Amino acid sequence: MSRQATVDFACNLDLSVERVTDFIGANWLRPTILSDPDFYRWQFVDPVGGKGKDHCVVALLDGEIVGFLGLNKRTFNAGGRNLNGAELTTWIVKEEARGTGVAKAMLDLVKRNFDIAYGANITKDAVRAYIRMGFKFIREVPRLLRIYDFNKVTALGTMDAVIPKVFKVASAHSEASLPFSAVDIAKIDGAWQDRFDRSHANLAWRYANHPVYRYQALRIGEDTTFIYRIEEVAGVRIMIPTDILCSELPTSPVVAALDYFARSEDIDLIDFFSTNGAMNAALTRAGFIPCLDLRDFVDLAYLYNPLEVKSSKSYSLISYLDESISLSGLDIHSLHITKADCDLDRPNPTYLEKIGRAQK
Repeated sequence: MSRQATVDFACNLDLSVERVTDFIGANWLRPTILSDPDFYRWQFVDPVGGKGKDHCVVALLDGEIVGFLGLNKRTFNAGGRNLNGAELTTWIVKEEARGTGVAKAMLDLVKRNFDIAYGANITKDAVRAYIRMGFKFIREVPRLLRIYDFNKVTALGTMDAVIPKVFKVASAHSEASLPFSAVDIAKIDGAWQDRFDRSHANLAWRYANHPVYRYQALRIGEDTTFIYRIEEVAGVRIMIPTDILCSELPTSPVVAALDYFARSEDIDLIDFFSTNGAMNAALTRAGFIPCLDLRDFVDLAYLYNPLEVKSSKSYSLISYLDESISLSGLDIHSLHITKADCDLDRPNPTYLEKIGRAQK
């Protein structure tokens, strides 16, 4: 680098939140809620792992911000071990700083300070940089659907005629075999393995204190809790589970109870994303539609605001595991990454306008 850039966590650089959000607003590909200082504070300052400090990675060149990488410091429970984890989002390097080593320095800082890191929905240019730095790229996160009204759901895209025939959900004629009830998210606590922290304090921040979305929780039986929100898109009422918390994999009776609840709430579609291979297999056995396996037969939008059917069928991920962790056999398919992680369930300006909270 002809000029030496300073790359550090925002909390070490004496930067105001407003200065960082102004940079994001001026330089991100499209309008983003991260340019709102209040949302930024919730996203990056309030999380439990950061202890009130902003750990986003910022690059300064001659005192001006030229790079930003959103980062939540968040413990990752891997096989009973607590690892120093990071959720990554929204990587920006200004044109003038590209090719100068700034991008490498930003990722070097992440790799030096964290055992494990994940980011989602990566741009093509960013994927190249991540791969060069030893990150792994996962093109598409598995997506599983449970459809109750196939006619309505076709408003979101296309389906082969075989899908309704094979995956039709039987109408409920009796009470569910397992009890289910709403639970207070703020009272949920646990230490579930192979995922980012789902402790009481983290769940309260992520869900109960979310500045825009209203999340709810449904407990089925003694062991399984679905955290979700409901959204209506193109006349389709969608239940969006952002997490499933359980010590045992969901069974057909669990899904049958979920069906009973969904019908009672006039849900047309359940739309769930998960990297956990065992979880996905269990849900598929219980009747969920595995979209990636059936990509030639199901082509529904996964971006709802605005509604968009893309050539890719799901979100992408990048991952970094310290070499000692990688050697232990931990891989993406054994880990539990869902829309609860990596900023995958973030409201965008189109959604804010829809609910009457458009950004100024």
